[in-house]
Amino acid sequence: MTSSFDFHRIRRLPPYVFEEVNKIKARLRAEGTDIIDFGMGNPDMPTPPHIIEKLVETARAPKTGRYSASKGISGLRKAMAGYYDRRYGVKLDPDTEVIATLGGQTVKAAVEVKNGTKDRAISFRLDCMPVFMRGGCNQGGCHGAARGKDGFRTSLFGMDPAGDYIRITREMPGRRINLAIPEESSLVEKAVGAVPHSGNQCFEPDSVYNKALLEWI
Repeated sequence: MTSSFDFHRIRRLPPYVFEEVNKIKARLRAEGTDIIDFGMGNPDMPTPPHIIEKLVETARAPKTGRYSASKGISGLRKAMAGYYDRRYGVKLDPDTEVIATLGGQTVKAAVEVKNGTKDRAISFRLDCMPVFMRGGCNQGGCHGAARGKDGFRTSLFGMDPAGDYIRITREMPGRRINLAIPEESSLVEKAVGAVPHSGNQCFEPDSVYNKALLEWI
């Protein structure tokens, strides 16, 4: 016996734009249309011969099949420390201050942290906008639609935080956000399922997401 669980938020997800574009390209190519692809990440020239030769040479070397040290090869770390010394005048200890990783380097530096134990002020852009994204509120199937939903519209995927701030704080004053009693703001009540909401409950009243909205209000 099999059962399927259709989560309502999955149905609200918009189509992945690049997947839709790939489907169109595949259909046109099947019809014989010559497509010029300007997509990023796909080289349009063959790999240079000297790179291929070096890859083959390295792959054939017995020592290549071993696991590398987590800190990276000693010679590579020394070369990296020497490069930083020559280029930037920065002295680094290759054994304690340089870690070679796939795709980049990690360099340790001394920094001074001030007010590290103090809580910063709540931010609409940094704290509330991620909550709307987490709840699916600003997606194309909800308030992020071109015409909004149920009389309320936000920017799609939070692309316009300043505009969303105006729409939330200036439209329907005293109702969408209640400065006197934040818990009775319609923005909060609908999100936690305290009142009917066509988008269903987005998160629990005691969640960090709701607490962030209440603190901001």
